[in-house]
Amino acid sequence: MAPMPLLLGCTHMPASSAVLYCPPSVFGPTVPLLGDSVAVLPMDLVGFGYAALVTFGSILGYKRRGGIPSLIAGLFVGFLAAYGAYRVSNDKRDVKLSLFTAFFLATIMGVRFKRSKKIMPAGLVAGLSLLMILRLVFLLL
Repeated sequence: MAPMPLLLGCTHMPASSAVLYCPPSVFGPTVPLLGDSVAVLPMDLVGFGYAALVTFGSILGYKRRGGIPSLIAGLFVGFLAAYGAYRVSNDKRDVKLSLFTAFFLATIMGVRFKRSKKIMPAGLVAGLSLLMILRLVFLLL
C-alpha cells in the first residue's frame, strides 16, 4: 500500500513510517519530524526588511539628490543584504554575508553621521546596521 501524503507534496520517509518529509517550500526549507507535523524554518524577515529599507533608501536618495553612484551602491548593498537574509533563512549560522553587509553600512554611515551630525539618513542607517550586527551575533550564540 502506497503511503498517503498528509500535506501536499509531503510523504512518509521509506525507512520509518513515523517520519514525515516535505520538500522545500515557498515558506522556507523544511525539516523531517517525528509524527504528523512539519516544521518550517522561518524566513529571516528582519533581514529582508533591512534589505528592503536599504534598497528603498537608495532609490529615495536618488530621487532627491540625483546621485547615480549612490543609487548603484545602495542597490548593490541592498541586494547583498537580501541575499544574506536568504542565506540566513536557509541556515541560521550562515551569517557571514549579512554580518559583512551590516558592518560595511554601519562603518560608512557612521562616518557620515559623525561628519554631518544628521540623524536622517546616516544616523538612522548606522543605528539600524548596529542593531542588525547585534542580532546576527546573537543568532550565532
